Amino acid sequence: MISRLSSQRRTGLAARPERFVWDRRLERSKEELLSPARASPTISEIAFACGFNSSAHFSRAFESRYDVARGSCARG
Repeated sequence: MISRLSSQRRTGLAARPERFVWDRRLERSKEELLSPARASPTISEIAFACGFNSSAHFSRAFESRYDVARGSCARG
């Protein structure tokens, strides 16, 4: 992941390391929400597992990034 970050910074694709980490957390959470194999974790459990400190913070970030409520993205 570090070499990928370094490569992106050299090419100007990532403005800040925090943004890279933020984007990866959101991508991972979306994958978890859509995964039929992971049917038991709650949205809050997925948020915490992906590095968010609160489910409210996760909800705002997810909705801002994907323009959809995180509950609408959940499997089932």
